[in-house]
Amino acid sequence: MIPTLIRRATAADASAILDLETRFPVADRISRQSLLRMLRSDSCDCIVAQRRTVLGAAILLYREGQSAARLYSIAVHQTAMGTGIGRALIDAVIDAASERDCDRVRLEVRASNESAIALYSRAGFVPFDRKVAYYEDGEDAVRMERFLTSKQEQKA
Repeated sequence: MIPTLIRRATAADASAILDLETRFPVADRISRQSLLRMLRSDSCDCIVAQRRTVLGAAILLYREGQSAARLYSIAVHQTAMGTGIGRALIDAVIDAASERDCDRVRLEVRASNESAIALYSRAGFVPFDRKVAYYEDGEDAVRMERFLTSKQEQKA
């Protein structure tokens, strides 16, 4: 099997990232303009998982003065589901947030997305809230978070 390369996304990856999001409901997809802005932003980390082509992507957002990073989006190509790409992206997101001295990563996930909730739970995320009718179609969101170990604690 070809090893998975986890790396920072560039503007050249925009089309591949947008293609990954085509399985999401239209209202949940990121626009090309927003993605390109995020790729240039210092308050965002875009990470891709690549073998021959980009098979997964994650977008992590930061707010100045906030200690929590927000996992805005994660997408894995259907042919790569169950191959560890999603978990590799989550691990990369956690590393990126730790590098920025965040103390936790938060996310919202559709309440009906049992496989994503299970993946996040296996990665150490726990539910802490529910947002009623969060999505445009009226579906609730489960809010989850994972607390991170600080760089100082890792060195001790």
